Amino acid sequence: MSEWRLAWRLARRELDLRFRGLRLLLACLFLGVGALAAIGSLTQSIDAELASRGSAILGGDVEFGTSQRAATPDERAAMARFGTVSETVRMQATAIRGTNSVPVQLKGVDAVYPLYGTLAVQGGSVAKVDDPKTIWIVPALAQRLGVGPGARTAGDRGLHRCRRDRE
Repeated sequence: MSEWRLAWRLARRELDLRFRGLRLLLACLFLGVGALAAIGSLTQSIDAELASRGSAILGGDVEFGTSQRAATPDERAAMARFGTVSETVRMQATAIRGTNSVPVQLKGVDAVYPLYGTLAVQGGSVAKVDDPKTIWIVPALAQRLGVGPGARTAGDRGLHRCRRDRE
C-alpha cells in the first residue's frame, strides 16, 4: 500500500469519527496561535506607547535609582551632565490618626518634578508641587483616616496641609 493511500485511510477514519481525535489538536493550535498573536500585539502596543509618551510616563528621559540611600554628590553630578535632574524618594510607611493606622506608600518629589508632562491627580486636575508642606492623598485614605481637604497633619518637619481631589 502506498504512503498516500495509508495517509488517506487514516485521515478518513478520523473524519468518520467526527474529528473526535482532532478536536483537541485543533483547540490547542487555535489557542496557541491566538496567544502568540495577543502577545505580539501587546508588545507592539507597549513599544508604541513608550516611544510616543515614554518621557511623560517616566517623568523624564532616564530614571536612575538607588536603594536605601540618597544619591552621592558624585552620582548627582554624573546625572546632571545629561540634563536637569529631579529627585524623588519612595518608602513604605504607616499613616496614623487617632486609633486608625493605615499602611501607605509615600512618594516625595522636589519642585522640578515632573520633568516632562504634568502631575495629574484623580479627577484629572493638575497638581503643582509648589508648597513643600502640602501632601496629596487618595480619597480612600482620606476617608479611612477621617481627614478632608485643608486638614492639618503633624509631621516630623512641622504641620502639613492635606489636599485631595474630588472623586
